[in-house]
Amino acid sequence: MHGPGQDDTDVTLWRAEGERSGDTAFALFSPPPAWGTDAGGERRLLPDRTYQLTFTHHEDDYNGTVAFTAGDLSGLGTGQVWADDRAMDLDEFEELAEESC
Repeated sequence: MHGPGQDDTDVTLWRAEGERSGDTAFALFSPPPAWGTDAGGERRLLPDRTYQLTFTHHEDDYNGTVAFTAGDLSGLGTGQVWADDRAMDLDEFEELAEESC
């Protein structure tokens, strides 16, 4: 959805339909080719923008959303991830994810 004065160049969206399982690592704007994504908009981080990554699994109501800015990501140290509106190490993230499920 667009607000007043916005057009499609203000929106970056890619969507992958179908089943996915297991852990998958990929560059932020380059989902795996096998996902068959539809993509549009800028494919790079822009300053002063908030991005949102959302995933859902409809069968068991498993879902999540993370919002971030380019500044959030550039401030990450080696081995850190962005989740729950803050930087954390991978062990802390896995514990948070496990508690959330």
